[in-house]
Formats: sequence, structure tokens, C-alpha cells
Amino acid sequence: MNATLPFPNATEAGPLGPLYRDLIHEVMVSIPALSTVGDLVVDMATLQTSNVTNVTYVLMCCTYDVFTLLTDGRVLVTSQLDFNIQYSIPVAELDSFGAILTAYVIHVNLTSDVSLYKDPDGLCNTTSFYVTLEESSDIVFADLASLTNQSFSGVQFSLVPGGDADRFSIDPSSGVITPNSPLDREERDNLVFRVAMATRYDVTFGTVTVTVTDINDNAPTIVETWSSEYILQSTPINSIVGLVRGEDPDAGENATLTYTIVTEAEEDFSELFFINNVTGVITVISNFKVIREHIPLKIKVLDNGEPPRAAETTVELSLLSNDAVGNLTRLELTVPEDVPIGTALVNATVPASAGDGTIVYTYAMQDPSGINEKYFHVHNETGEITVISELDRETEPSHQFFVEPNAESGCDRQPLILVDITLEDINDNDPVFKHGILQGTVRENTPIGEPVIVIPELAVTDRDFGIHGSVDIRITGLGASNFAVNATAGQIYTTGTLDYETAQSYSLTVEARDMDGTFGFRSATARLTIELQDENDNYPQFSQEDFHFFIPENSNDSALVGTVLATDRDSAHNGKMAQDRGSPSLSTFTNVNVTVTDVNDNAPSFDDDTLRHAVTREPIRTEENLPNGTHLLTLCVTDPDAGVSGAVHLDVDTGGFSAVMLDDSTQHWAIVSRGVLDREERETHELGITATDMGTPALSTSITIVLVVDDVNDVAPTFLEPPDEVTLLRRSHPGTLVAIFAVEDPDVNGAIEYSIAQDRPKLFDIDDRGVVSVKRSLPDPHVTDTVNMNVTIEVTDGLHLTNTTLQVHVEDGSSLSSLEFQRENYHFDVVENSALGTVIGTVNVSSDEPVQYSLQSPQQDFTIDSSTGTIRTHRQLDREEDANHDFIVVATESVVWFGFPRKAYAVVSVRVLDVNDNAPEFGREAYTAHVSEDASGGDVILTPSASDPDDGENADIVYSKAEGDDTFTVDPETGAVRVNATLDRETADRHLVVVQATDGGNLSSTVTVTIHVGDVNDNTPDFTQDHYNISVPENNDDKRVLSTVATDDDIGLNGRVRYSLVGADNFTIGELTGEISATFTFDRESVSSYNFTVLAVDGGDPPRSSAAEVSVTVTDVNDNSPAFLRTPYREKVAEDTSTGTSVFTVTATDADSGDNGAVSYIRRPDGICGDLFLVDSTTGVMRTRQSLQSINQTEREYCVAIVTAYDHGPEQKRTSVKVVFNITDANRHDPVFESTRLSRTVDETWNVWREEMFTVTATDEDRGVNGEVSYRILEDYGKG
Repeated sequence: MNATLPFPNATEAGPLGPLYRDLIHEVMVSIPALSTVGDLVVDMATLQTSNVTNVTYVLMCCTYDVFTLLTDGRVLVTSQLDFNIQYSIPVAELDSFGAILTAYVIHVNLTSDVSLYKDPDGLCNTTSFYVTLEESSDIVFADLASLTNQSFSGVQFSLVPGGDADRFSIDPSSGVITPNSPLDREERDNLVFRVAMATRYDVTFGTVTVTVTDINDNAPTIVETWSSEYILQSTPINSIVGLVRGEDPDAGENATLTYTIVTEAEEDFSELFFINNVTGVITVISNFKVIREHIPLKIKVLDNGEPPRAAETTVELSLLSNDAVGNLTRLELTVPEDVPIGTALVNATVPASAGDGTIVYTYAMQDPSGINEKYFHVHNETGEITVISELDRETEPSHQFFVEPNAESGCDRQPLILVDITLEDINDNDPVFKHGILQGTVRENTPIGEPVIVIPELAVTDRDFGIHGSVDIRITGLGASNFAVNATAGQIYTTGTLDYETAQSYSLTVEARDMDGTFGFRSATARLTIELQDENDNYPQFSQEDFHFFIPENSNDSALVGTVLATDRDSAHNGKMAQDRGSPSLSTFTNVNVTVTDVNDNAPSFDDDTLRHAVTREPIRTEENLPNGTHLLTLCVTDPDAGVSGAVHLDVDTGGFSAVMLDDSTQHWAIVSRGVLDREERETHELGITATDMGTPALSTSITIVLVVDDVNDVAPTFLEPPDEVTLLRRSHPGTLVAIFAVEDPDVNGAIEYSIAQDRPKLFDIDDRGVVSVKRSLPDPHVTDTVNMNVTIEVTDGLHLTNTTLQVHVEDGSSLSSLEFQRENYHFDVVENSALGTVIGTVNVSSDEPVQYSLQSPQQDFTIDSSTGTIRTHRQLDREEDANHDFIVVATESVVWFGFPRKAYAVVSVRVLDVNDNAPEFGREAYTAHVSEDASGGDVILTPSASDPDDGENADIVYSKAEGDDTFTVDPETGAVRVNATLDRETADRHLVVVQATDGGNLSSTVTVTIHVGDVNDNTPDFTQDHYNISVPENNDDKRVLSTVATDDDIGLNGRVRYSLVGADNFTIGELTGEISATFTFDRESVSSYNFTVLAVDGGDPPRSSAAEVSVTVTDVNDNSPAFLRTPYREKVAEDTSTGTSVFTVTATDADSGDNGAVSYIRRPDGICGDLFLVDSTTGVMRTRQSLQSINQTEREYCVAIVTAYDHGPEQKRTSVKVVFNITDANRHDPVFESTRLSRTVDETWNVWREEMFTVTATDEDRGVNGEVSYRILEDYGKG
């Protein structure tokens, strides 16, 4: 448990209210979210800041049923906690008297420990992060927040053990991942681990996949070399004589190897040998004129990394003359490539003319290339050459090897026999498409004969030769008649009219047939999809002629009114909106009717007079005893809404009353009684009246009306415990007290009057206090000792009459002296609240006999000592309840004289003296007042009034301000609250003034006056920025630009801001929201920035306004593909161009900006001749990658390399162009005569004029005109 004690926080919204705000301390406590029952949250004793001892703690409210407070001050968990709730526990610290010393608000922060989650793979709330890090770099990191474009504020990151987590570290706050040591792609190219992201409310897990990208940190290694044992001077061109193979553990271009012959200044073997820069195969490319037994051919293996790395090796070759192995016998034969295994081709034997015919020879194959041994076998005795494996012209079009004859005697040496086998092609290979799936694009309405752009290129090869490899290409499928193929150029072109609205694409089959498509052909197919690009050639069409929409009132600026549906057969921008976005745009129009419907947005309101009674609590008065259903109050209720939303129903939530509608309008109502009102039962009623409309949802307004029931004299007076009999002496003189009658009447309108009935002699009298006394001399008993009389006492309230009978006994007592009190009337004072048994005073009579004192009528307030006459209080007296008490005391002697004891009567009057035991009391529990913020100093806001039931100085009241700032003052005599300073609603819209009333005895009470400050339009709208600089992406369908926010500290209409634009023809703004939207689609390449002004005006009178400038910068979106300056390109290149020579430059530009407009080129082109060239990725310069001499004759004039340019945008766009090279022949071969010497013997007399003597034939391996041979005679020895 971690606790933090901040400074005391004065929070008026706390559970203790504003008077105790200085006592409140807020404490933050952190406990685990998985705390169990009984776990400690906080020990309050550790938080105590006072020195008071014997403190106790109590929970004040809101424990969420998950906490409890023990008597020792410990707060414990009692139930499972909810991680999504922010718990706050108010606890009060009390002293031994129960007074609050300090109030604490304990804020409980639930923490989570990621290690508690044992199986994060089982959770649903997971996120995947894909990180690319370069191997071996000293500075590599990945920011998880940037990968997801999310804000991870308040998130704690940690690595979940397992996987490759031990190889990384993570910053717990930012989520930045860093490897603990350099990464090595060759060791691991993918690393996976998990991260945990914890907030105070939840824990989520993410899977991080790190892809380690390659750098060129490994050089190639030579893994294999091979070379022929020796090379004869007569070895044919293109014969394989060696092989070099390398490997590189890097990846991609870094592992792509290129083989070259190292040219040195003193020795250049590249004119004799050629190495395939891809396969490393070394072949002969020239006839040998120089003989060398040792040729160190140095080979370099270079990767394509940046910078490149290399390895070198030397292949040892031996070049021997034909004579070194004797005069060769040459066997030349041609066989079909499908010759069966086991077929005997020829006998390579020593001719019969050699030797003497008796020598026996054995024969052995000598194969410098090492290739032919697996295809042929030479019989060692007969020299018969037999096929032992299937032959394939496409793999090895010819085979050359030697047969060495060896004489058994060893004395006869015969020359080697050169076997030259040429394979004759058969049609055993299908045509092969370089790409089986082709994608073409062409715009609709393209003229017939225009090419279709196909990516990747249409390229077909057939490994067969001649007519067997000559391929015819045709297109089949639905819509194929619209297209045709130029088989030579590999170009598809249009042959029909294309309409996007009829067909958006064509799924076709491209078929390639060899044999030029004649009988016996073999074929292959590729799938071709041609997508048509739309032209803006159709007008938009609305779905109906007119549209009718209904929208509720109060809808915000962005509320949907309805959908106007227009269709355009065109696509994309050409088919968007009622005015399409094609170029040029096409448009049409329709009518839209909008009806604003009512929304139940107004609650019912009461008429002004009714509201005045509700606000001021001025009562409505009525009389009691009115009949059931009497109209007590009529009122008017209105609701400006329409229909059922404006129909009102009235309810009274106070029992005994109901509301009735006076007409059919639901506006006029009467409040009626549901019974007879009795003031004596209840004088004041608070009527809760609720007016509810019938809208959905229903809105209501409630008020409270005070109803006072006035008195009607409907209750008769009643006697309170009246005396029923008294005894008097005949000698009692006029004025002698007889009895006192007390009367109660709950009515307030009746005046009580006493009278005596049935007293004909009129012996007695009664005053307005109900005191009966002797009026004249009493009658003589005569014979009897006692005269009994019944006296009727009557009381009336003016309407009702009540009586009681008093039985009076008159005794003679003539022989006795009278017994009298020392005074007929006693007056005593007693202080209110005096303790029980307090002595009021003593009454006594003069008598030599024992006397018993008693009270004539039972008393709740007093007792009398029967022996001493001492009067005491029987309970505590309250002056405010009854300030005067009157009663009769009777003194009776215990001795009976002549049959009668002597008695005396006296009236005792007790006055209760005031004690200041009542504080002043305000008329309300709290007061509310309203004042405008422009009120002047001295204006009276409200006058709260207090009363004090005490007497004299104790009831004198002085007013003062107990709490509140200097903004208001309180008049000490009247209690009036006045404005004392300038008011500002925006600084404080509510003030609390605590008014204190203090009486003369220094008792006081307080009341809180809540003063609401009303608004005036004294503030101008204020934009959050004076100048908004906004960047928006082009081509975004979301037209929203930004939401400008202008705040006005005023409220109501004064603070309601409306927005408008100045100088922004192409933009709109929400009048109430400030949301700015464009009416068009941004195109950075057309307009890159906009500037205008936004104006904010409030609703005050007069209104106030302010302005802000808006600058909109259109950011680039990768919406343009690179474009080549020409298409296609054509260039001539000589066949003997050296490897690495620059032969052409392609140039592409991109209208986008930044990375979106940065153009690079793929280094290796596609196309039939793509392997022959490399393209500089930056400049577009094309260089030869290998010798151009290997290109066959059919491809030389249309040698296509497809160069692809790409930009560097996030959604990379590519464009390809054909570069058509014409590989021109280099005249590098001399003509060669088939025979170097011709002879013929003729008779000298033979007439040889114009007779053909010889035919000489010479061939030239060059092509075209370079290979055409002309003849002339250099010397004619016959002349002369």
C-alpha cells in the first residue's frame, strides 16, 4: 500500500459541504487490483496530523460495498475490486466530543502487475506490431506508438518473458524497443516476443515481430571450380571449358552474384573465353591463334550489395595445338535428339590404311568437358559409339569428344579421333510463357490499332529450333475479337471499339502454338486480364425527378438530411456526385424539398403568476371545510412544440389534491381538493405540481406551490380539567376566589367569552380569565349546616357554547373565626428552564391548628408542600410556551369545628422570566438570489429575515456576514445583502454568502445565500489560434479540413458563437460547429495551398466578433505513377559492346513530391533481353551486363528490355516501358574457305573459255551484310 498526502484541498463538492472545506485532506492510496478480502487499504492512524488523542473514525458515505472501517482506524477490503472503478472513500476523524477534526477523501488507485497474467496468449485484446530493424547497426530502435499512429499516454510497457524477449529492452514509458546486442540476420532473420501495455483500467498484450533486414556484411566465397584437362586449338566456339560457383550468406541483392573475367594489363583472356555472369560457366568464344600450355584465367565473383564485396579465384587452363595430339581424324554425324538408348551411332576406329593391318587397337573416350561420358559409350575393342542416356538438343545441342586408339604393342601411335555429333531437333518442347498471369490496361474509346499496356510483358519462348520453335500467338475468350497480338513484338493491340460501361474487363486466354500453328503443333496458354480505364463519357442520372426529405429541428450542421442518389455509369472520379469529377466534368440537376419537423426540445412552462408564487413561495390561500372538488388554484401551462410534443398533462404529487383540465387545449388547469380541508388538522400544504408533455422522450417541469388553509370557526371551546366542586364559608366576603376555569379552542377566529348561568341570586362573578369569585354575601344555611348550589359556567367563541357545572358548598361556620391567607393574591417569578423542584414561593395562613395545603385543580407544572405551603416546579418551564401561570391554593385545618373544618383560598400567579435559550431563526433553510453581472455597488440583492422567540434584549437581532468574500456586504440592522464590488460572471458565476443573525444574548444562527450572477455580453469570441496552419492530404474523400473553435466566456445567446467564412469560395463552415469542409477534392498538383478568414460572432445585443486566418496546405498523396518521357524507346547497340558499357538512358518523372515523387529504377529489367542489361537505380543509365553475342538472330532486331520505374511513396506505384534494342552485328569474323587448296589437271589443248573449273565456298560467322561473302581473284599465275 502506497499513500500520498497532498496539501488540503478546498473542494466545495465534497461530502462535508463548503463550511468544512478547510478540513478536507485528499489522500491517494495505491493497492493491487487483485487485492482479496481482508487486505489493508490504509491505516487512518498513519495519516493523523493533529495532536488530539482518543480520536475515532467514521465512514461518511459511499463505500461501494467493498470496504469497511475498523474501530482501530484500518480500512480493509471486503469484496472483489473492479479495476474499472475509481474508488473514493470519505472518512471523518472525530474528537471525543464527536466534533470533526479532519475529513479525509481516500482515492484508491488500483495497480496491475503484468506478471499476474500467466497466459497472455489467451487474451482477446491483443495488438500486432511489425518492426523492421537493420542487422549489425549501432543505433536501432522501434517506437510502438509511431507504428500504430496511436497515443499511448499513461501506458506502462513491459516485456513478457518468453520467446525472444531476452534479446530486447523496452522503455516503460515511451514503448521504444532497443536490442540488447547487435542483430545478425544470418543467425536469425525473424524474432518474436510479446509486450504488455498496462493502464489503470486494463492490460493489453501485443505481439512484436521483428524482421532483421540484411546488410552486405559477407563477401562471396568460392565453393566449386572445374576446368577441362586441356583445350585443343580446334575446340569449337561455345564449348564449355570451365566452371566457377560461389555462394554468399547474405540475402537479396547482397547475395546475387556476378561472375567476370579479370582483365590485366599484361594479359587479357576475355577475347578467348567468356564467362556467363549469372551461371559462372566458362566457354570458348574465339578460334585460337596462339598456343599456350598454361593459361591462368582469373575470375572475380562480385555481389550486388552497396558497397559490393568480392572474391577471386584462378582457373588453370591448357591450350594445345592439334598437332600435339597428332593429326586428328574427324567423325561428323547428325542424329535426331530422340535417338533411342542403345543405338550404335558409328565406329570410331583406326582406318585400314593405317599401320600394316596386323596391329590390334583398343579404344578409349577422352572427354575434356566431362559432359559426354554420361551420354555415350565407346567400346574398347570395336570403337563403337553407343547412346547410353537420353539426349536433349535443348540442353546440349552438340557433343564433341575424342576417341583415343591405343596399340597393344604400344609401338604404333595413332592420332586422336574427334567425334562431332550434332543433334537434330524434334518438336519435344511446349512453348513457355515467361509469365502465366498477365494484366493489361487500356482506356475505353482507344482507337483501333493502339497498343495495350501489359504488365508483366508478354514473352513466349520455345526451346526447340527452327520451325519447331517458331511460335504463333492468338487470343481466345469472350471479347477476344477486340484484341490481336503481334507475335514478333509481343505486343497486344486493339482491333475493336472498347466501352467501359459495357465491359469493365476482359478475361482472356493467350495461346502460343509452335510450328507456326501448323499441324502437329504444341501449345501453352497464359491467363490475360485486360482492365478498361474509364473515360468521362456519361452524364450523372438522379434516381428520381424530385426528392422530399424531413429533418428534425435542432439538427447540427453535419446532420444527415437525406440521400440524393445519382448514378453515373462512369467509374471512380468520373462517376462521383451529381457533378462528376471527370475532365471535363459532366453535371445534371434535381429538386430537393426539405421539411423541418418538430422535435420535443421544449419543456412545458407555467404562467408568470404561478411561477411568481413558486419562486417567492408566496402562498395561495383558501378556507377550510370547502366541499370536495373545490377549485383551489387555476393556472396556465404552455409548450411551444407542435403536435403531441406540445400537449401537456398535469400531475399533483401531493396527497389529497389533483389537477383537472378546464378545456380541450391542455393549457388551462385547476388544482382541486380530493376531500374537505381541515385547518386544525393541517394548515399549510406544499403542492408538487409537474407538467409533462407527451413527446418522446417526454419533457417535464415541476414547481412547488404553498397552499395555506385559513381558519373557519368550526370547533367549540373545551374546558381543561375544570374543578367540579368547592366549599365556601357563609361569611366569605365579595371578591373571595372560588375557582379558575381554563379553556382551549383550536380555532383562531373565535373570541373566548366566559359567563355564569343558573345563578339567580347572582352570588358569583367570572372574569375574562375564567376566574370565579364571590360577588355578594352567601346565603345562610339556617337549619342545615350546609347549603349546596350548582353553578353553570359557560364559555363561547361567538358561535359555539360550552358549559360545565361547579358544585358550591356553603358552610355555616358562624361560630368560627375565618381562616385567611396572609394575602389573597400571591405573585411569584421563576426563571425558565429552572430545574425540577425549584422553589417558587411559600403561601401560609395564621392558625393554631395543623393546616393542610393543596391545589384546587391538578397542575402539571407545580406542586405544593401540604404541610409548609411551599410551591415548587413540577417540570422545567418554557417561557416561550407559556409566560404566565395562575392557580388556586387551598388551606384546610385538620381540626373540625362544629362539623366543618376551616378553609382559606388564595390565587397564585407565577411569571416565567426569560432566559436566552433560543437562537435567532431564519424564515428559510437557504436563500437563492439572482443578480446581473453589471449590477451597481450598493444594489440590494436579497434581505433574509430572522426572528427570535426570546424576550427583551435576548430578542434583539444584529446581522453580519459570517462567510463570503468582499463582493457583498450585509446590513447589520436589516440583513439586506448588497453588492460591494464589480461582478464578473466569467470569473465567478455563483457566490455563497453566509449571513449570521446574533441576538442580545450572543446566540446566533446562519443561513447560506446562494447568489447566481447573470450574464451580460461583455466577452468577445476567442479563437484557440490566431492563425490556423492546416495540412490536408489530396484526393481524400473526407472533405473536412478542420474544426475551428472560438470560445466565448459568456453564456446563453451571449456565448452562442456562429461561424462564417470570408474569401473562401470553395469551402463551407458549420454555422454552429465551426467545422470547415471543402466543396471539392484537393489536388496538390493543381493548387497546393489556400488562405481565407473565419469569422466568429456571438448572439449578444449588440453582438461581438473576432476573426482568425486559415492557411490550408495540400500535402502530397502518392496518386501519380512515374511517367517515362517516351514510350517505347528504340536504340541500336553493337553486338561487341563491352560488358559494363553505357548504352542508353531512360528517364521517368513523377508529379508527386517528396518520396512520392522520387523515382528509382529496378536494376534488372524484364523482357526477352532483360538479362543482358543492368539499370542504374538512380540515373536510369542502362549498361550491358554480359556479352550481346549470345542473342539469336530472331531476337536481335527486336530485343526488348522492360524497364520499371517506381516511386518511394507508402503505396508504391510503378510504371514500365519497353526499350527495344536492335543488336547490330560487328564484323569480327574473317571469311573461311571450306577448302584452302583446290587443284585440277586439264589438257593444255582443252578449251576452257567460260567453262566452270572450280566452285569455291567461304562462310562468315558474322550476320547481315557483315556475313555476306564476295569473291575476287587476287593473283592469276596463268597470265603472261
